[in-house]
Amino acid sequence: MATVGEVTASGTNTTSYSVRQAVAGKPGAYKITVTDAKGNQSVNYYSGNGQLYRSEGATYPTEIAFDAAGRMVELHTWRNEAGNSDITRWYYDLFTGAMTNKLYANGKGTAYTYLDDGRIATRKWVRNIITTYGYAYTVTGSIRTTDYNDDTISVTNFYNLVGQFIKVEDGTGTTNLLRTTFNHNPHCHTRRHSGLHKNRLGQPSNSNYGRRHAKA
Repeated sequence: MATVGEVTASGTNTTSYSVRQAVAGKPGAYKITVTDAKGNQSVNYYSGNGQLYRSEGATYPTEIAFDAAGRMVELHTWRNEAGNSDITRWYYDLFTGAMTNKLYANGKGTAYTYLDDGRIATRKWVRNIITTYGYAYTVTGSIRTTDYNDDTISVTNFYNLVGQFIKVEDGTGTTNLLRTTFNHNPHCHTRRHSGLHKNRLGQPSNSNYGRRHAKA
């Protein structure tokens, strides 16, 4: 056994790792047994490229399946080792490789659509709630708007000419992040809140108060 020691305030706890052991029927695959300080043992299985694909023993058993591109396509979990596994599945676009769906064992999940340039356009949740993303014309193409098809409050982000995030608007009002560049401390900035609600400090957010913060 190859061992690794970890010194703590109460003494020395040792976690032991076995040497690699070949897995029968899987060329290149190997397993490593891990024993913690209390004697609990877990066995981790790895493919020839070092990808973890199964764990069992002192932990709940899990098993991962990958496609030819190395992407996770299935995650098997067991509530009872003698029973069938619950399977979470990932699906990908055949041409772009972007993930289009994630489905749980109950058949419900999340679906995604994308713009032509690969940025996420919509996300559809289990309860049929759809989030739609809009983007700003910045160098990084940052998210400008986040809208929902239910009563969830929409969010709008604002950026300056160099793409820095400077303001956000939602149902509680506006938060300004004003970057100060003409200060002796270039890290100083001012936050101002406006709206009908109180800010996180308990002050009225429509008072347009300003407070300076300087990084150490």
